[in-house]
Amino acid sequence: DAFIISANSLDINAVYDKVTQDETVHLQVDKIPLDFFGTDTLTRQLKFEEAPFQFAIAIQWDRKTTAASWAVQLDFVTTSPVAEVTTTSAAIPTRSSASTTPKIEITTTSSGFSLP
Repeated sequence: DAFIISANSLDINAVYDKVTQDETVHLQVDKIPLDFFGTDTLTRQLKFEEAPFQFAIAIQWDRKTTAASWAVQLDFVTTSPVAEVTTTSAAIPTRSSASTTPKIEITTTSSGFSLP
């Protein structure tokens, strides 16, 4: 799989167990190979100081054994201003709903979403 993340920094954390050399997990970030196999952990931090603030990420694995397992976590931060978007929606009425319909408000920001 391959995708692009727009961010100023990218933290990569991987944990893997019993991944044989012939089933190496191929992880590539901006043409930097971060392949791994065996039993261990991998931690990397990558940063951009100027535009384009994009990380091209590709990951590929051909499983050969049933004992192998791994997980990769990508944490990214952007310092670019992102417009705050607020959406208000009426709750879905049910047969037991009161006569007043409550509202749900969700605010999205660059770091996710929040409920008031």
